[in-house]
Amino acid sequence: PIMLMLSALARPLVITMVTAKWEPCVILLQIICFSMMWYPIHAINLNLLMVKGRSDLFFRLEVIKKITGGAILLVTLPMGLVAFCYGGILSSMISLVINTYYTGKLIHVGYLKQMKDLLPIFMLSLIMWFCIHVATYFIGNMLLQLVVGGCVGAAVYLGCAVLLRFDELNDVKYLLKRKS
Repeated sequence: PIMLMLSALARPLVITMVTAKWEPCVILLQIICFSMMWYPIHAINLNLLMVKGRSDLFFRLEVIKKITGGAILLVTLPMGLVAFCYGGILSSMISLVINTYYTGKLIHVGYLKQMKDLLPIFMLSLIMWFCIHVATYFIGNMLLQLVVGGCVGAAVYLGCAVLLRFDELNDVKYLLKRKS
């Protein structure tokens, strides 16, 4: 959800923080947000391999993914930065399939099961993304777009998560209680 919120607020964020001359980088930030939103899933799957004592498999997967990523880099870099960033999404998706394939072999929770579990979060994040765009469409001031968009995004996501009784909210409550 945070990456899709950042994607939705990329333009006002960039213009507010580093001025309008940097506006062409907005599309790059938005593409990178989509690529990086899968990082926590990568990390969980790779950590699981380490917990299961499969550092050999972890190493092998990393080598395969680096070779694949390098090949994608070599193909997309001559096409420009936008293509390069889209190549990052492709690399991330390939890595996700590779990581979840081996996790699925170890604990029987593969790619399709993980994506099914993440679908409600992803769909709610897309709804939040859309609501941010609608809420900020007629606001001319970039700082106000950031504030309104951030508040609307957080309210929509958290409000719907409470209404839909997302189990992850219990985890957040637990972590917040531990911190205080």
